[in-house]
Amino acid sequence: MRRLIITIACVLGLGLDASSAPARCLSYEPAQVTLEGTIRSRTLPGPPNYVSIARGDHPEVIFVLVLDAPICVSGNPSSRTNSKSHARVTEVQLVDSEANPRRFLEKRVRVSGSFFGAQSRHHRTPIVLNITGIRAVTQSATEGE
Repeated sequence: MRRLIITIACVLGLGLDASSAPARCLSYEPAQVTLEGTIRSRTLPGPPNYVSIARGDHPEVIFVLVLDAPICVSGNPSSRTNSKSHARVTEVQLVDSEANPRRFLEKRVRVSGSFFGAQSRHHRTPIVLNITGIRAVTQSATEGE
């Protein structure tokens, strides 16, 4: 029942708080999306136990896009890996070795790519963005929008 409510909220663009919801929900791959936000890095415990760096787990650095505004993502019921809908998403993990998000740390960016649902312990946010393009956004570029 809760999944149905979230799915309906995403389709209607309502989220749980209509004042912060987008006009429409975004879709999983192969659909392409473009998002704006700030790139941050996080160091989290990785293998073997994904619990504590102090207790011997290897540090794993991930890059996260902290979104300017929350989004929702509509699940695809026919997909095994992308079936879950998500409302009020404020962060997405970025993946792609060629885009090099590190060079944009703490900067506002516009990132393009496609979503997929987290599939392993290396994916630290429910929604992951496979980057196809990334560029810095200057203040003057967004003032007229």
